[in-house]
Amino acid sequence: MYRKTFAEINLGAIRHNLKVLNQKFSNYNYRFAVVKADCYGHGLQAIQSMLDAGCNYLAVATLEEAIEVRQLYPKIPILCLGIIPYDGLEIAKSNNITITISNLDYIKNAPDLSGIKTHLKVNTGMNRLGFNDATELAQAYKSLDNVEGIYTHIYDAENSKHTEAQIQ
Repeated sequence: MYRKTFAEINLGAIRHNLKVLNQKFSNYNYRFAVVKADCYGHGLQAIQSMLDAGCNYLAVATLEEAIEVRQLYPKIPILCLGIIPYDGLEIAKSNNITITISNLDYIKNAPDLSGIKTHLKVNTGMNRLGFNDATELAQAYKSLDNVEGIYTHIYDAENSKHTEAQIQ
């Protein structure tokens, strides 16, 4: 190894910070830990610290990550933030992976969404994925019998003006 860099992860600090957040937002049903990309390169061992601190849902980027995390944590809910190809829906269903839906075309073209928990993604400024129109979002919500949540991606949380605009 020619580059002598490393990341030191303080799992105690992760637990402490999440406990503070979870206490502040204790009325929330779901407290997600986003663990995509191997916990952003910090290793999946960080997941247990997040669960110990009160997180009760995990979020990953891909179906492959979801399956890897599912093998480690068979009972915790897992949301795949990325769009799962139609040929992966049965795998998601059989592994109890919650999927993201970001447009009406996905619903119209999916072979079968029954029995798969879903979250609807709303585009509020990130412009990667998500419903852009409230009417379409409402149609999606009404057309599915398994919507568990609706979410967005706050893209500039340190900028209160941008964050407030996204929330509105």
